[in-house]
Amino acid sequence: MELVLSPGVLFLDEPITGLDSTMARSMMECLHRLSRKGLQLFFRFIKHRYSILKLFDTLLSIAAGRCIYHGLADNVLQFFSSVGFRCEEHDNPADFILDVLQGDRLSPSTDNENNQIECHFNEEYMKADIYKSIQNQISERLYVSSGNNNNNNNVRSEEKSRLIDIFYLSQ
Repeated sequence: MELVLSPGVLFLDEPITGLDSTMARSMMECLHRLSRKGLQLFFRFIKHRYSILKLFDTLLSIAAGRCIYHGLADNVLQFFSSVGFRCEEHDNPADFILDVLQGDRLSPSTDNENNQIECHFNEEYMKADIYKSIQNQISERLYVSSGNNNNNNNVRSEEKSRLIDIFYLSQ
């Protein structure tokens, strides 16, 4: 019913829970098409297949209220590998990510008893280039939207970045 009003943002809590794999994939493909038409979608998943993960453009992973990863979904395994967690060749990347975030897989470089895994990942994420890039983009957009840029006084709403939306939603 909410889609009738053509919202700009849609929050979905476990939209494929209880569906068989074919219906889940079909539902996610439909939502993917809607996202290509400008609808911003936010999901919460407990478990999903890799074929569904591949439909995501951007992934925001949160554990214990801390941002663990935010960036292109295609780069998430590279990030985890860079902080000492390598996904095995035949492992489902979606399961791997959830296992790591839940503390089911420990890296030799992480002492889980003295340092919670989510704190470790949050610190590593804040050192990553993707975090710095997002912070720079937010700063630039805030600078432009505040009218400090003489060349683009009318820049704002139509080309508003999703990063700004996420920034304000997280406040």
